[in-house]
Amino acid sequence: MNAPIDLKTTKTAARAAVRRAAKTAKAVAETAKAVVETAKAAADAARAAADAEAAAKTAAETAKAATEADAAAETAKNAAKTPAKTPAKTDAKTPATTTQIRLTKKQLKGLLVFVSSDASRVNLSQLWIQDGKALATDGHRALIAGRDGVVPKIDRESGHGYTRAGLERLARGMAGKDEALFYADGSVYLEADNNNGGRDNELVKIERSSDMADFPPIQQVITAPPADSSPSAFNAQYLGDLAQLHSIAGLSKGEPGIVQARVSGLDAGWFTLDAPTAPIPFVCCVLMPTRV
Repeated sequence: MNAPIDLKTTKTAARAAVRRAAKTAKAVAETAKAVVETAKAAADAARAAADAEAAAKTAAETAKAATEADAAAETAKNAAKTPAKTPAKTDAKTPATTTQIRLTKKQLKGLLVFVSSDASRVNLSQLWIQDGKALATDGHRALIAGRDGVVPKIDRESGHGYTRAGLERLARGMAGKDEALFYADGSVYLEADNNNGGRDNELVKIERSSDMADFPPIQQVITAPPADSSPSAFNAQYLGDLAQLHSIAGLSKGEPGIVQARVSGLDAGWFTLDAPTAPIPFVCCVLMPTRV
């Protein structure tokens, strides 16, 4: 037979087990509470660090702003002591090549008088810029404007032709003090006064006739003025247009401008305006004589 169960002993053991379990559960709960409190403290510490970093960034920005304000104040103080200067020309937009020639509206309009108005004759209805000179011809006369009277050999590498129509549009949009700058790379810039008392350059688009037709090789026809003089006859209208030489040179109204003539029979006649102090010191129109 089985031994009788000792109920007293069993109850005692059960109570002991319950107490141990309760004690263990309490310890687990306390551990969990400690973990939660630790996590909360870590989160609070992270927020505090973020707040401190933001405060440091704000302080740095404030210090930088204060430094810039001090520098601006010092600059303004120095500027107040320095006499005002006219702003320099704005060349940031211009190409890194040399300027062939500068033309005012008046000069440009004067040059166009000698450019053919027949657009179908592309080689004649263009103004050629090369070696610092402006060249034009309508088939009856030729014009050379620049530093001297040396007629350059027409070369596409160093010269560029611009259509009469494009130059007329440019002239219409120019004011009295504006200047058209023709550069060695073929680009054209309009230099005009700005609102700050200086000058600005702006690229303008002009059709280049040199992309379609060559300028006539006038250096083969015009060699040198005649050595002697004899009676010659010229178209009266062409002679009247010689007044444009004064405008092309850039001489103002009232400034002396004497045109010297070298003519000889049926040879081409040279009509030259030599004005060393003018913006364009040498302007020469070569006219073919009229048979009578």
